[in-house]
Amino acid sequence: CGDTGLAETLRSAGEGAPFDVVFEATGHAGIVPAALSVLRRYGTLVVVGIHARAAELNLTGIVRSQQTITGSYRAPLATWDAMVAYLRNNVEKVRPMITHQVTLDDIENGFDLARRRVASKVMVLPATREA
Repeated sequence: CGDTGLAETLRSAGEGAPFDVVFEATGHAGIVPAALSVLRRYGTLVVVGIHARAAELNLTGIVRSQQTITGSYRAPLATWDAMVAYLRNNVEKVRPMITHQVTLDDIENGFDLARRRVASKVMVLPATREA
């Protein structure tokens, strides 16, 4: 969706801003200002993406909107069972996030797709070998 098209992308997907909470998980610093732009007054931006460069922030806008930015790194082990259950019960909702699938035998290709930013999320499937 690009750095400036987040609001339009969300609108076209039937999701209308502003939002109470926005999770930034891309690791792309340029999306942080866009995420803040779709956050409502008193809203919270949760940053979980690992960024290679610093993000530019309009601190005056954040202060005036009384927005909160918080970081989150690694979920407690107890969270994983709940997350797996959520994924199992919401397959159609999360399926569009997975852009590529590779077998374990082809995992290097999956890493290459991610490294070149061709893929958003790569699902690694067990290799099926003919005996």
